[in-house]
Amino acid sequence: MKRKILSVTIILTMLLSTLIPLSVSAATSGTCGENLTWELDDNGILTISGSGAMTNWEYYDEVPWYSYTKNIKVIYVDDGVTSIGDCAFADCSNLLRIELPDNMDSIGEYAFTNCRSLVNIVIPNGVRVIDEDTFYDCISLQSVTIPESLVTIRSMGFCNCKSLSTVYIDGTVWSVKNIYADNEPFKNATRIYKKVNVSYNANGGVGSPETLKISTNSTVTISSTTPTRDGYVFLGWSTSSSQKTAEYKANDTLTVGTNSINLYAVWKKIICTKTQIKDDTFLVTPTGVENGNRIIFACYNGNKMVYVNPYIYAGETTIPFTTTETYDKVKVMVWENLETCVPLCEAENVPLN
Repeated sequence: MKRKILSVTIILTMLLSTLIPLSVSAATSGTCGENLTWELDDNGILTISGSGAMTNWEYYDEVPWYSYTKNIKVIYVDDGVTSIGDCAFADCSNLLRIELPDNMDSIGEYAFTNCRSLVNIVIPNGVRVIDEDTFYDCISLQSVTIPESLVTIRSMGFCNCKSLSTVYIDGTVWSVKNIYADNEPFKNATRIYKKVNVSYNANGGVGSPETLKISTNSTVTISSTTPTRDGYVFLGWSTSSSQKTAEYKANDTLTVGTNSINLYAVWKKIICTKTQIKDDTFLVTPTGVENGNRIIFACYNGNKMVYVNPYIYAGETTIPFTTTETYDKVKVMVWENLETCVPLCEAENVPLN
């Protein structure tokens, strides 16, 4: 712990003070950084105003409001303040609440040591490091909200926080480094809440829904926004980019565990045949047909199929089919293969003469 040893001069001054009455009381306002000021009111509210970084103090009792640490109950820090200095609020044993600006980027070591009445703290979004002993001995601290920006908690950052039971981790990019095994800051935490992403991938199409950020172990409704892809029909969403059938459709519910989920659009090719007769030739123009598919020309008289001409598709733009016979109708079917016995599409056309 950082404790300043009183010099002989200070001790003599204290002895003389018992003989000579002091005419000036300790200040309740002043400066705490190049462009920062502080003020403590009669209600125990300490306000830090201005812009820029706060001073780093080597010892607790160098902090300008240290004489009033027992009186401080609430701390307000203005938006312009970019850092909390080393030792800044140490020994504020009756501190109940502190509001830090979201744009703050650092909190110094020992900054909240021995703040034994503090129940919860929200770490600003810009803070990347919880320094050494920052929250040491905050024995009443029950919950901590940690931002996505935080990447390091140094040794004993939350040591002896005996009541800590809930840690909110806002984001998924987070790791703990340089922690001594016997001072694991969250070893008493019983519930870890963190935000996870539910993201949508159009998987070759365009117009994906926006990514959702939700709490772990919660339920989300699948977006009704539909992506598009030329030559394909959208079937729904799957957790695999190669899936051919949809696991989820619009407005279905999805339960998310502790990991982010990527949903991929599932597409089916639009397979059809445009047909026409030209110069007594039956012309078929395939769309969405893959090489190796069978195109079947099934010819009918009445309801009886009397002739079949199979054709293996190999990328042709137009397929001609001619016959000298007369039929009532011709049905064109596209098959994935003959073994499945299930046509991918079929179309009936006018009689072919």
